[in-house]
Formats: sequence, C-alpha cells, structure tokens
Amino acid sequence: MSDRSPLSPKGTRQREKILTVALEVFADEGYRGTSLRTVAARCELSLAGVMHYFESREDLLVQILQRRDEVDAATISAEHPIRDFIAVLEANTTRPGLVELFVTMSAAASSPDHPAAAYFRERYARIVDELCEFLDQRGDTRPLADRARDARALIALADGLQQQWVTNRTLSIADEFAYALATHSNGFLRAD
Repeated sequence: MSDRSPLSPKGTRQREKILTVALEVFADEGYRGTSLRTVAARCELSLAGVMHYFESREDLLVQILQRRDEVDAATISAEHPIRDFIAVLEANTTRPGLVELFVTMSAAASSPDHPAAAYFRERYARIVDELCEFLDQRGDTRPLADRARDARALIALADGLQQQWVTNRTLSIADEFAYALATHSNGFLRAD
C-alpha cells in the first residue's frame, strides 16, 4: 500500500481478516473458481470494501501469496528445513487454488511493472540467501556463487514441479523433489 495513508489499527485488523479469508477461499475453491465477491461476502463487506485495503486486484493476489509464504515459513524448522520444505510441497497439493495462483502470478511477473514482479524478485533473492546460509551451516565450503546456483536450481525444480502439477494432478511434487535431491544433490541437501 505504497501510495496510501497508513491504516488505523482497526483497518489493519480488517486487512488481516481479508487476507486470512482470501487464503482460505483460494485454497478451498481454487484460483479460477474464486470470485473476490466470495471473499467479500465471507468478510461481510462489499467488493469495494475489500478493495479499499489494496491497491488493485493484483495487489490483493500478491498479498495472498505473501501470506501463504508466511504460513509455510512458520512450518519450516531450523533443524530440518529440507524435510519440512518437502512437507510444504506435499501440503500444496491439498491447496490447488494457491498453487494455481502462484503459477499464474509467476508468469504475470515477467512484466517488470506487474505488481507480482517485485514480490517474485524479493522472494527468490530471500530464498537463495536462506539456502546459501543453510549450505554454509552444513559445511559447504564451495564459493558462494556455486551455492547460489544450487539454490536457484532447487527453486526452479520446486516451481517447475508445481507448474507441471497444475496440468497433471497425478504427479507427486514432494516425491519428485525428494528424488531429485537424493540422486542429484552434492550431499549437503538431503531431506534430513
């Protein structure tokens, strides 16, 4: 909400409620089947009332993805991050609408002025940094550039599997990811 006045505490709570409800609705009803009017109705607001808290429909969708990331990050432990991440990938198949939203918004982010572009740039940079730090803690002494390449490859693998899953729901994202780690990793990226 860059060009808007800061929200009051009540406005902040309402915005949080909208995001929580939207996350549930998209997870339950799917990206294509969800109307923002459904979110508004569950929040006991008009569509205009919902949109008051966001810069645009796309901004709301990006905020939903950010909320999903926050929820997922809370389930990943410092002791077993790879194992926990695989569990998140498995859980994603129970939230197809959020996977569809992620895939759709990542494609839209190819336009630098799309609201999702900054979100994906920041998200990927953060995840690469986190994976590089994890590899460092595991004793990986390779140059940072090599660890960053591995991190980007893992992100591409997870995102690519989700892309494939939206068109082939028989694919196990978690199993395919774990298989790739077991057969292609340098030993530092095991599922704990």
